[in-house]
Amino acid sequence: MIGPLVLTGVVALAGWLKFYAEPKRRRLQKQEIERLTESALKSLDRIVENRHYRGSECEVVATFWTGGVALSTQPYTTRYFPFAAQQLCRTKSGSWFLFDVESSDVKPCDEMTARNRISHDIELFTRVFGVPVLA
Repeated sequence: MIGPLVLTGVVALAGWLKFYAEPKRRRLQKQEIERLTESALKSLDRIVENRHYRGSECEVVATFWTGGVALSTQPYTTRYFPFAAQQLCRTKSGSWFLFDVESSDVKPCDEMTARNRISHDIELFTRVFGVPVLA
């Protein structure tokens, strides 16, 4: 009689610990991933289509996460990203580009592409481009 009661208590405790610890672990992973993405961009120094892109001289406007399922199941290091992220960046001179964090690719884009990429986030859009005109 005591065995099933103890087993139920252990299962409940394990479930509670998982419920409590999992968000904290994911939050720590997210902080580490954000640190890695920042360091990847800061090391950018490349010439693409006759323009010199320096990560230290640009502003990250938005980060688009295109993966992340592997976050909780696979360990990550500075060489392996279990996610795919693209950052929409703007240089000091006003040029726009997409930076692929995993491959360190730079894809120049125009302002219309930048507007379309962040159009789903009204608050961000308003902060970057100003209040949009009502249709």
